[in-house]
Amino acid sequence: MTYRPLRDTDLEAVSHLAQEAFGLRRYASSPTVQAAVRRIYVLHCLTSSTFAEVAEVDGEVVGVVMARAAGQRKLPGQGLYRVRTALLMTKALAVGATRGDTGALKEIQIFEGSYEQLRRRASAAGARLDHELTLFIVSGCCRGQGVGSRLYADALTYLRHSGAKSFHLYTDTGCSYEFYERRGLERVASDTITLRLEDALEDVDTFLYTGRP
Repeated sequence: MTYRPLRDTDLEAVSHLAQEAFGLRRYASSPTVQAAVRRIYVLHCLTSSTFAEVAEVDGEVVGVVMARAAGQRKLPGQGLYRVRTALLMTKALAVGATRGDTGALKEIQIFEGSYEQLRRRASAAGARLDHELTLFIVSGCCRGQGVGSRLYADALTYLRHSGAKSFHLYTDTGCSYEFYERRGLERVASDTITLRLEDALEDVDTFLYTGRP
């Protein structure tokens, strides 16, 4: 197993990890829209991050972690990431409108709205939200082998060396939020959102956790 900084050539592999981990196929029926949505999601995380690391085995990326430390320089390539995001959004909207498959981007906006609401609520209660774990995924084939623990520890080491005394993260019931609770993170805010997935309405609980790096 190799742990190294994320490269631009890893973006497609990381987008597939996101699709696997978060069930993004349920958000859109069109493969073209699915591909755009998973890439948009990863690009959004990259534009929010100052640190990114992947786990690789036999040349295959099997895990990724990203973090944002306040006051640190964003990851290289920010301008290109924003251009690519805009192009993908345009493509997803055009294809989705043609095929009646526009729900995926709306669902992402619902998640974003819940995230902002939880941040406001936690901030009002006194939580410090300067530093963040922005993305954390381990492939199902490697869970339980220490990959996630190593990536998580590396991200927290980065935040600690950047001067962070606390950090936060956003997650939901579709993810392994118990991982964070076992490591002592505190749930400081929660919300319930309703999504339309595969033509059915589904309630999802969203959470904001805080902890010390």
